[in-house]
Amino acid sequence: MALDASAMLGASQLAGATVSNRGFVAAESMRNTPAAGPIAGAVGAAAQTYIERHQKGKAAQTPAFKGSAFIAVTESEIALIQLKSGLVSRKLDRVLARRARAEVASAQLAEAKTVSPLTIAFTDDSSWEFDVPLIAKSAAREVVRSLTA
Repeated sequence: MALDASAMLGASQLAGATVSNRGFVAAESMRNTPAAGPIAGAVGAAAQTYIERHQKGKAAQTPAFKGSAFIAVTESEIALIQLKSGLVSRKLDRVLARRARAEVASAQLAEAKTVSPLTIAFTDDSSWEFDVPLIAKSAAREVVRSLTA
């Protein structure tokens, strides 16, 4: 069953997707994989991007969260919601951050085979950056479409 944050946000959800912190999926894979060589290369590339952004002063201001979160889009806002893992499924836990849709300058989902970076830039030059697992990529495309339409 798909997650729906409508009741929590007080407005109909137009789109939503499960996301992770940038680098979280690769770090978990590296920790749980005996042959971590290729993954270490991916982590190194992600670290290089992080370093370059900090050097340029354009680091993402993604709200902090543990594990996975959910991006929900309504007619008037975008929200980041912490997910709570249950025995069988995930549930929406609490709203971590909310921004008006009018503040969204752009939304981009980079294409990748397993984990795709999602970047949401705001008009104040801040941004949120996430990793989107393969299983949530089509939902993330809907989030991007709804934010850029």
